[in-house]
Amino acid sequence: EDTITGWNKYKSDVKVASKSLGDAFYFRRFGVYGTLDYQRSFGDHEVNATALAYRDEYSQEAVLQNNKHLHFGATVNYMFKGKYIAHLTGVQAGSLKLFEGKRWGFSPGIGLGWILTEEGFLSDIGTVDYLKLRTNWASLKTDENLDYRLDRDYYTSGSTFTWSHGSYSNAGRNVFYGNPGLNWEKINNFNIGFESALFNYRLGIEASYFYNLYDDVITQRVNSLPGFFGNLPFENYGSYKTTGLELGLHYSMDFGAVKARLGGNLVYAVPRVLAMDELNYEDNYRRQTGKATDAIFGLTAVGLFRDQADIDSSVPQDFGPVQPGDIKYRDLNQDGIVDDNDIGVIGNGGARLSYGLNLHLQYKSFELFALGSGEAGQERLFNSPYYWVYGDRKYSAIVRERWTPETAETATYPRLSSMADANNFRNSTFWMYETNYFNLHTAQLTYTLANANIAGVDQVRLFLRGSNLAMMSKEKEKLQLNVGTLPQMRSFSLGVNLMF
Repeated sequence: EDTITGWNKYKSDVKVASKSLGDAFYFRRFGVYGTLDYQRSFGDHEVNATALAYRDEYSQEAVLQNNKHLHFGATVNYMFKGKYIAHLTGVQAGSLKLFEGKRWGFSPGIGLGWILTEEGFLSDIGTVDYLKLRTNWASLKTDENLDYRLDRDYYTSGSTFTWSHGSYSNAGRNVFYGNPGLNWEKINNFNIGFESALFNYRLGIEASYFYNLYDDVITQRVNSLPGFFGNLPFENYGSYKTTGLELGLHYSMDFGAVKARLGGNLVYAVPRVLAMDELNYEDNYRRQTGKATDAIFGLTAVGLFRDQADIDSSVPQDFGPVQPGDIKYRDLNQDGIVDDNDIGVIGNGGARLSYGLNLHLQYKSFELFALGSGEAGQERLFNSPYYWVYGDRKYSAIVRERWTPETAETATYPRLSSMADANNFRNSTFWMYETNYFNLHTAQLTYTLANANIAGVDQVRLFLRGSNLAMMSKEKEKLQLNVGTLPQMRSFSLGVNLMF
């Protein structure tokens, strides 16, 4: 009858005098920006302009110097007679990461366009519905890769090395010299191309050439002096470029009740190192400067040693004793021995050609959509424990093709060894494969029941969708192999959309 007849007290409330909190992280960002827009059309002229001011600050726990941005920018788009276009941009950016006198950087840009189908000499050509030439150039300055302390002297926290004098020892700190002349990194972009629509807008073609230069990259050169001379300051030294072509196509056609749309895009790009910190090798093939930024370095394999006579008649290899069935390498510098001086560029770690395809078919209430993409011009080293098998590593199916005296003419894998063979298990063309492929990412079949008028439902859409459906590649088994992780999976979904 609303009366407590008994109670039990579980544990005790204890007041802790000193509190501590671990694994906590604090950060805060605040900012402000404002824009001013201007639009005007008068006669044959049309002007659209925007001015922007932006300021933000990011602070986090245990970091004394906050990260700050201060930008002032403007963009102006001008069109004359609806066919001549000029676009100007400019950003004045401030940075606290650079020394006084270099804290402001200006990034200009300009774009030009000409719509040729507005001219008389093209307006009467029936097959050309739209044609525009365009080009643009911009020089961007960035400080995102700069550290606050690179322009001034600093030392690392704690002792970095010790030396002893009998029963006594001294500790030293590693001093890094700053560079007051450090400046912004620069990204220069240029492209030129066209956009077009042909045959009553059924065919669209877009193409452009691009040139991207990443210059004055912040680099600490470690290959110029021996280490005991100390640390050189960071400087604007590195330089890289990427050039290439872009192409886009789409085509639409009707066959009675069947409507079809096919689209595709393609990018071909070649990256190059213009300047980087590396050793001044006597043999040019050992340097990366002038070569691809994603270059893969390794030895050039020329097969497997057939027998002892083959070993005796070949150039000696400086990676330990060799036996029949071991990998034979090429002596690139022809100095009479195969060693680390024969390591050169053997492939590209990134694709040179990337492309995508999409298809849309419609027949009455049925629709089919498919999307795929592919890459070409890329190599990969298969050097994981699945392929490099020795000792107590688990043997994979690939070793079935190993060398034995009986399979000397057909073997595609070196002889087996119970030890880590320093000669065989090195990055080389023997373990490298071209990874060209095409993936069918998505396909969806849809049926639409319009004007259903069922219990208030106006439209019903049924769909069947599949993802990661298929791969076409010469090295399909290698590319789809996952070791130590989940296997690759296809997924399917069946669903319905109801419109009320």
